[in-house]
Amino acid sequence: MYAFRNRSRIVITCAKGIAGGIPMGACLYRGITKDVFVAGDHQSTFGGNPLACAAATVVLEELTSKGFFDYVVKMGDYIRSTITDWNLCGINEVRGKGLMIGIDIEQFSSEVQKKCLDMGLCVSTAGLHTMRFLPPLVITKEEIDTGLAIFKKALTE
Repeated sequence: MYAFRNRSRIVITCAKGIAGGIPMGACLYRGITKDVFVAGDHQSTFGGNPLACAAATVVLEELTSKGFFDYVVKMGDYIRSTITDWNLCGINEVRGKGLMIGIDIEQFSSEVQKKCLDMGLCVSTAGLHTMRFLPPLVITKEEIDTGLAIFKKALTE
């Protein structure tokens, strides 16, 4: 997401997750910002086609549903506290916000990533010694437990 000012008017651009994996981008502005763009200023490869707009509607309904963000925070706290509670000497730090989580480890993150993938868990890295978790915001506690069991096994083998 990117926001910029033009003559004290705010325009926000966003993409990727807005349509739940269906390619889509959006440029958001209203009111006095209606004259920020003139014809030809803005174009989009992934503009609002009917499929992308339908997907975005579902995503926005989920994101604005009652308790959704509380759930995301709760699941992120659960992941971080579970990993911290393992008390493994190879884990140096667990940090994050919501479900975007970084785990600093002593092992090479690419090796742990490959072990996880071999066991069915897709994780990412964010440097030589940092694992990155970016699960879907609608992940269940059971899915988290399954993933954490794989991650722990990858770390301890």
